[in-house]
Amino acid sequence: MDQGWERVAARVTAERVRRGHRSLAEFAKAAGLSTTTVDSIEHSRKDRYDPATIATLEHALGWEPGSVDRIRQGLQPKYDDDPDLTALIDVWHKLSPGVEADAADARAGGRESRVGAG
Repeated sequence: MDQGWERVAARVTAERVRRGHRSLAEFAKAAGLSTTTVDSIEHSRKDRYDPATIATLEHALGWEPGSVDRIRQGLQPKYDDDPDLTALIDVWHKLSPGVEADAADARAGGRESRVGAG
């Protein structure tokens, strides 16, 4: 397999875990891809994927379109996220379940947050 796809495999796995998806299957479901496809990408089993698959993967990882090609060329992906969202993703898996629930509720316009409530 070419080194470009090996770089993509390592970067996809690292980014998936960084975003709090320790399970490949959990990430695949959230991304809208099959577990087989994500596993294939993370283990560089193929050297060609459908452009729609790559676009879905890039979107799920918060990368701009064309980032997989950039990684294959030895460059860094370009992030499509806003900096605040990226920072939140970086710490999400460290939050307590109550704070995670409050954040999810706030995003959905639900109940008032317990954060800061005494």
